[in-house]
Amino acid sequence: MPKTIEPEVHPSFAPLCSFPVPERALVKIPNGRIRGKVGLVLLPNGEFAGELVALTHAGRHSMLRAEPAYYRPLPSHAQKMRGNFYPVLGLGVDHYYHWSHDLIMGMRDVPQRLPPDTQLIVPETMKPFQIETLGLLGLDAHPRVPVPAGALWELENLYVVTPRLKTQIDSSEPYRWLRDAVMERYGLREAKPARRFYLSRKHDGHWRTTNEHEVESFLAEYGFETLLPGELSLRAQAELFGQAEVIVGTGAGLFNMAFSPPGTTVLQFQESSRIVHALWTEAAAMGFDYHYVLCDSVPNPGRPIGDLHVPVAKLEASLREMAVS
Repeated sequence: MPKTIEPEVHPSFAPLCSFPVPERALVKIPNGRIRGKVGLVLLPNGEFAGELVALTHAGRHSMLRAEPAYYRPLPSHAQKMRGNFYPVLGLGVDHYYHWSHDLIMGMRDVPQRLPPDTQLIVPETMKPFQIETLGLLGLDAHPRVPVPAGALWELENLYVVTPRLKTQIDSSEPYRWLRDAVMERYGLREAKPARRFYLSRKHDGHWRTTNEHEVESFLAEYGFETLLPGELSLRAQAELFGQAEVIVGTGAGLFNMAFSPPGTTVLQFQESSRIVHALWTEAAAMGFDYHYVLCDSVPNPGRPIGDLHVPVAKLEASLREMAVS
């Protein structure tokens, strides 16, 4: 279970303390179809391949019911394309965490099993972190085929990995693979944990720290440096987090603990009404000491997820619990 100064650990963590890690399979689907920007896969019999979205029926329903590519009528004709294809697509495809975790780590050991002429189906517009991380798989030479948002493609041979790598099935092997791949690609060496980082989200759309100046000033007294991970290259993120002793913050930037050395400690800001388990399961898979502190929710007009006010007294108590002095 995670550690916290709260009166008790939130009960939603308990069901994820033990889980089976399923075997993966690389599946070839003749005449498989891809729908839309997120690449929902339709089997030849017309069914959606739900295990490529979520592990359970309830999870699939929850995630798919809000996805237009799932509930809107299919075009009358699919565009047929000859050859071998692999989609690097999925729900959250433009999100740094889900792209890196669900898709890139989910493709571990896959490239050498694909036909040499496999074409990669990718987002219509690729962000720098997507291009950088895709290179970790050694697929730089494979043609990339951007998929338009409203497309329905029928592919001669569609290859997919099932099930999708989800936070509920986090284990150490994918993270070790990612860390080794990044360090090898950029010539980085393992460092001793020596630096303390506060991850700012001031340029993000939610979970921004509304009392950031107060939090930064307080953490600076403990030797913390402020980072904005979203403004750094993959190499810079890996190099910095590779020196981390303590990481404080929340959001996708915390995924970068994947590059941190043994002994790193993590403190995540959590919103009591929206507990996020993904970074706890990552920390557990990495063998890191994970703590969280509940923050006050702050309305965020026009967005479904709010911002956070971090009680400094609770932050101080958390650091004492973590033996950070």
